[in-house]
Amino acid sequence: MRDGRPKPSGSATSQGIDDEGSSVPDESNDEELASLRTFLHFPEEVALRLTDTEYQLFYQVAPIDYLRQVTFDLGGEGVLGAVTERHMIRRAPPTHTQQSKSTVRALIRRFNQVSAWVTELVLTQSSLEERKATLACILRVALSCWNIGNFNGAMEIVAGLK
Repeated sequence: MRDGRPKPSGSATSQGIDDEGSSVPDESNDEELASLRTFLHFPEEVALRLTDTEYQLFYQVAPIDYLRQVTFDLGGEGVLGAVTERHMIRRAPPTHTQQSKSTVRALIRRFNQVSAWVTELVLTQSSLEERKATLACILRVALSCWNIGNFNGAMEIVAGLK
């Protein structure tokens, strides 16, 4: 349990997450997404599997790290500025900053991978009818993600369809 939140079922190491807090390797994500193709006609199952993986990634990110990433601008420091960094240095060892960057990057990488997977699913269909059927399945997956509270998963799918 971390910050009062229950841990997901299964240990972090069994899901491809190493002890240093880095994310699931890209190969595991690719294999997972490829296997989800076979379940595409079961949108709730696909949504639950996407949600499980994203749950594990999301809860590795400390709220301050997420906020820092969201408010970060191209000029260097985010809106939170050096005050937040100064406080973080006092509370955590220097490696914390690198680990927190990798967890946020893992979320971003996952978003991009799922979006690309959705685009690939639609574009690799050979006929118009197959594309329409695939699109209908993907939209049901997005709705299932939304209904179970995986708003990030729903947005990944919408971004892939954009």
